[in-house]
Amino acid sequence: MGRRIVIAALLITGIVNTLHYALLAAKGYPLQAGHPDAFRDLQQAATWADGWMGLMAMAGAVGLMKAQPWGRLFGIVGASALIHMGFIDVSFFVQHDMYGEMNIVMAEMIVVDLWAFAMGTYVVSFLWREQVAE
Repeated sequence: MGRRIVIAALLITGIVNTLHYALLAAKGYPLQAGHPDAFRDLQQAATWADGWMGLMAMAGAVGLMKAQPWGRLFGIVGASALIHMGFIDVSFFVQHDMYGEMNIVMAEMIVVDLWAFAMGTYVVSFLWREQVAE
């Protein structure tokens, strides 16, 4: 039971990413000085993908807490979507040389992306090799 709860809690933290972008959407995706206009387009386009990721992470967390086999599947899908979103962010930032001018938004994005890679990879690898239903 303990491992399921830890992994479920990690999946639920994936919702923080979804909420982060929901707040950005509510603010109209404000651009910082030096950010290309395409950054707003990226954030708007990612809204649906972030929603999918959050939905899958929540389904995985619920399934794991209820010891349902489908919890593993949804957990892997949610964590994989989080890793994918991190790679999209990083590739966009490199393409537009956005790491060149560090500001609070970029610092926040670096933290979010590093967390996405680390947590997402851990959850996928754990759920892939472990039987979490007890």
